[in-house]
Amino acid sequence: RKHQVRVHCAEGLDRPIVLDPLYGGERIMYKVDSTALKKARSQCQFCLHADQIFFPALGVTVKAPVPAWWNDICNDVERRQQ
Repeated sequence: RKHQVRVHCAEGLDRPIVLDPLYGGERIMYKVDSTALKKARSQCQFCLHADQIFFPALGVTVKAPVPAWWNDICNDVERRQQ
């Protein structure tokens, strides 16, 4: 079950997680020539992020900002669309 979200995005929603090599998320690599995407791919990273997670048993919420390298990817994609 450790791949459940990845499978659901790719097969159920037909929206694979960007750069996910196992479930088709590398398709964007062929659509966008992005240095940031290539760098993320070379470091085996893909775009799956939780803004926050709550642990009810502990009453603790952990928040995490979006990784900075995502902004680089978004900027590259936006430039290509102009």
